[in-house]
Amino acid sequence: MNKILITLAALLTWCVGNAHAATIGISDVTINAGASKTVELTFPQVSSGVAGFQFDVEIPQQVELVGDNVSQQFVFDAYLTDIFAINVNHQGDNTYRIMAYSPTVSMVTLNGTEKISFVLKADKKAVTGSYIVKVKDIVLSDANGVATKLQGISGNVTIMPPVRVAANNKICVYGDDYGELSYNISSCYTTGMPTISCEATQVSSAGVYDIIVGKGTLDTDTITFVNGTLTVTKAPLKIRAKNYTIKQGKALPAFEADYEGFKNGDTPTNLVSGPSFTTTAIVGCNPGEYTINVTGAESGNYNISYESGLLTVTNADAIIIRARSYSRQYGEDNPEFGYDVDGTELIGTPEIRCAATSASSVGTYDIVISKGSVGNYNDTYVNGTLTITKAPLTIAAGNYTKEEGEDNPKFAPVFSGFKNNETESVLTKQPTVSTTATKDSHAGEYDIIVSGAEAQNYSISYQSGTLTVTDKPIELETIEGETSMNTDELGGQDLSNNVVGNIYYVIGENGYDVTDKSIVISQTTNMGQIADKEPGSADVKENFNGMILKVAKGKGLITVNAKTSGNAQLVVQVGNGTPMFASKTEKGDVVFSYDVEEDTYVYIYAIIGSSAAKGYSVRIYSITVSPGATGIRSIGSSEKNDDIIYDLQGRRVKNTAKGVYIVGGRKYSVK
Repeated sequence: MNKILITLAALLTWCVGNAHAATIGISDVTINAGASKTVELTFPQVSSGVAGFQFDVEIPQQVELVGDNVSQQFVFDAYLTDIFAINVNHQGDNTYRIMAYSPTVSMVTLNGTEKISFVLKADKKAVTGSYIVKVKDIVLSDANGVATKLQGISGNVTIMPPVRVAANNKICVYGDDYGELSYNISSCYTTGMPTISCEATQVSSAGVYDIIVGKGTLDTDTITFVNGTLTVTKAPLKIRAKNYTIKQGKALPAFEADYEGFKNGDTPTNLVSGPSFTTTAIVGCNPGEYTINVTGAESGNYNISYESGLLTVTNADAIIIRARSYSRQYGEDNPEFGYDVDGTELIGTPEIRCAATSASSVGTYDIVISKGSVGNYNDTYVNGTLTITKAPLTIAAGNYTKEEGEDNPKFAPVFSGFKNNETESVLTKQPTVSTTATKDSHAGEYDIIVSGAEAQNYSISYQSGTLTVTDKPIELETIEGETSMNTDELGGQDLSNNVVGNIYYVIGENGYDVTDKSIVISQTTNMGQIADKEPGSADVKENFNGMILKVAKGKGLITVNAKTSGNAQLVVQVGNGTPMFASKTEKGDVVFSYDVEEDTYVYIYAIIGSSAAKGYSVRIYSITVSPGATGIRSIGSSEKNDDIIYDLQGRRVKNTAKGVYIVGGRKYSVK
């Protein structure tokens, strides 16, 4: 302590003796409010040497020394630290006293480069302006204790507003190079450059990124840094729906889009969600143009706009489906309807309908063909026709039989061909049936004509019938007592097929001779064609020429008054017995006998022979039947001598009359 006091005393003495020596220098500083700046004090050059020094530093109230304690607030350069023991004392009122001395009390040369520095920090709320830092009471001391007092000095401390380094905000589009980052410094009293950076790159997604500023090389310690933002906006991306063309009925295509605006090699796979497509077109819609709307894509990096596409639906390949036409008759079932196709391939099966049924009337009906399950479009349907023609209906008159003299039967036509269980009631006009035969018509066949029917649904044909008029059965009464027929009584009688006086007549072409009053038979009869036939039957009427009578069972004589010409012969046949023949060139009686076991027909006719063309014939004038008679009667006269013949019992009989006699079926002649 004594040594320090001696040194200080010596220093004071030295300073006083060198009052006009150079003084300590001080640097002016400019400090931003809230910032710090170093103030340097420089010693003057003292070539004669210094053993110690002392001075006070007075700082303004707007600033403060930086340091944890007083001894750390002033920094001496290494030279001074090496040779001096230094003390700093806070004197109060912002005044600090600095004292230094050489422990060896040796003289130290100062060459004017020695420095003492201290850091001043301006209050954040300091009012901007100029303030003074005073260095006063400066004393240098040599080794002999001679002190030199130097002139005080002051430096200016200019307080500026606080330093604020703010990064400039920036906006760029995703995928673009955002260029250089920039900043603003609020004070021009700083030197150096801050650092500025942003983690975003050209490939960074859209979003907001911090632009960070730092101290860098700025010479101001206390700086307010305000970070900025780099806003990466979404890049424009246009999604354009593609255009398509399809034919009507085809499936809609899988819609796709073209993209305009992708950055950084992006593709549609980089979208959060892809676009969706909608259109009002559906499968099978009408030809036309339909908008393809595209929406719904999402992306964090793109601002998406859309452009619609166009779906053009053209006509499908044309197809014409024609129902075939058919014809059938009324009452038949409809055929299986078919169709023909012109154009493209048919997909599916059309529906074919027809209102006609088997009961439908004659006419033309539409065969309606429609879509059914047809999957084609641009399809045209052409109806066919079902023509129902009249069904054939046959109306037959039928065949009938009646006897001569009877009224015609009631004709009932027979119908063949009715359909649908119909009857003649469906005819719009009933048929008429007619014949030329009447009640008085002779036996024979007469056409029955049917005609005049009309029907909506039938084509009518007719089949004529036959009315067979049979001979009226001739009932000949059996001759039981003697009876005779005289031709005088036959004038005007119908002898073609008739019974007169119980004798049945079928006379040929000559018939009755009115002048001669005789029955003329000029045709031969073939009895083989009329065997066992009743008088009046067709066979008898057509093949017999003569007379038939009926004798009672037993015996008797038949006397025929007749005359023959040429080789014609009178024939009398009893039943199926042997014919009895007689020739009589002159009019006279010929007697024939009979012996029968039952009532029997007797046939009287002629055999003309081969010379009929010469007009040979048999003429009959009367017939007498004598049942029970057994004798021979003369039936004429002759110029020749008497002859003897036998009666039916075989007895000889003398007969003066000449002629021909038939006994027991044998012919005898009296010459």
